[in-house]
Amino acid sequence: MPAVFGNVLSEFSKARETLVESLTRAAEIGNYDAVAELTTRLKRADTLKDEVERLCEEWQAVFPSETIDTESFEPPPYDSRTAFGVPDQYDLCSPTLQALRALGGRGRIRDIVETVIDQMSLTDEITRQLHDGGPQTELEWQLGWARTILKTCGMVDNPQAGLWVVTEAGSRQQWMDAREVKVLYRQCLDRRRQREQS
Repeated sequence: MPAVFGNVLSEFSKARETLVESLTRAAEIGNYDAVAELTTRLKRADTLKDEVERLCEEWQAVFPSETIDTESFEPPPYDSRTAFGVPDQYDLCSPTLQALRALGGRGRIRDIVETVIDQMSLTDEITRQLHDGGPQTELEWQLGWARTILKTCGMVDNPQAGLWVVTEAGSRQQWMDAREVKVLYRQCLDRRRQREQS
């Protein structure tokens, strides 16, 4: 992500939290005029964030950065819940596949994230946790690793920046729990290393 977009999104996250806090306080004291105004501002802020994220995706499509082969890196160790109570990357693999299927077999990152949140009924407390201070949330970071794992296992593909699609293998895959995903991922990594060495 270009630094300018990261900075904008980081500042946005801070400003949005302030808006949410003000909205909560206004609701608690029954100031419904302020609630209405702050709700409108919050919706406009979310629309702005969507636009910044869309511009970031377009930027990456036009000016792709040097590709880092993340498939050869090990994801964080298995831990069914992160420190923030967010499901970890292995727990999120099957929900990611389900979300993509619900989206018709392909989807943008934001749509995948929102669909996973809806399907798993994740709370605001979980979805708002920032990873290393932001701008990315912990859930977005874990979902990024889940997509990498699924791609390594041949279940999803990433034909262009920000777009993910289910492969034929992914469409046949049934629900797997986190430990099954980890075993499959290790096998795929081992096969890949053997091919590279031969």
